[in-house]
Amino acid sequence: VRDPGNDIYVYDERHPPAALADTLTANTRIVRSGYFETMRIPLLEGRPIQPSDHGESSPVMVINRTMADTLFAGESALGQRVVIAGDEPMAWEVVGVVGDVRMSGPAVGPRMSMYRPHAQVPQATMRLAVRVEADPSGVATGIRRVVRELDPELPIAEVATMASVIAESGTLVRSRVAARSLGLFAVVALLLASVGLYGVLGRFVSQRSHEIGVRMALGDDGSGIGRLVLGRGLALVAFGLVIGTLSAFLGTRLLAGLLFEVTRTDPVAYVGATLLFLTVAVLACLVPLRRALRVDPLMSLRSE
Repeated sequence: VRDPGNDIYVYDERHPPAALADTLTANTRIVRSGYFETMRIPLLEGRPIQPSDHGESSPVMVINRTMADTLFAGESALGQRVVIAGDEPMAWEVVGVVGDVRMSGPAVGPRMSMYRPHAQVPQATMRLAVRVEADPSGVATGIRRVVRELDPELPIAEVATMASVIAESGTLVRSRVAARSLGLFAVVALLLASVGLYGVLGRFVSQRSHEIGVRMALGDDGSGIGRLVLGRGLALVAFGLVIGTLSAFLGTRLLAGLLFEVTRTDPVAYVGATLLFLTVAVLACLVPLRRALRVDPLMSLRSE
């Protein structure tokens, strides 16, 4: 997330492009043995990077599923050779295929990615990933001590847990701000709708108070009055749900960038929102219903 890797031109050695502009690009990461196990990236085919992949051995790489399906569709990627374009193009043998990773953040889908051994592509700087069973926030001191024992002059910077790195990523921060703002507006809209429904039903009960009193005088035990008031309120809610569902279905296209592993037509979200609105609507109907049940039938008959 902090360093999604550089985009490098790559192509299948058997099918060189006619021009560099026609060449695909892939993210690249320089890793050491144990990287995939530490990051819990599943190995799908072949083998991971190993200590035997050193500077004197043949150049190898591990690619992700997206890259394997793109460059070697319909065939196994193992043993194939990927050329990294540049001033001096060089072919690398694919020895493994791993699962896709969202390197640029949760909102960005997986892209073609490749992993090469650190011993074959030495780097002046590197990031160290450590997986622990205990609370990760408390192991930073121990890691610093071990690194100092190995090389006292080696600087260490940007020590952070993976959770904090993801939480501080620009894409996720923007998505959270937008989601919280929309959530706040949704709560305000829900409160306004419940107040409006309460007002409409209160007005309805006031206008029908005479009819309600007559019904009670004629022996209505309250069930008929309950159906009258709740039926009126739920009819308004049903109309609002139909309009709201259609509007939400059309409007979710604008919110697609804020959704992560949730489709625009996720049935759980729609059913959950409907149940929430129905619950709030029933609660908003209770006070007008109570007023209706407390109408004095004698007063209604006297006014008649």
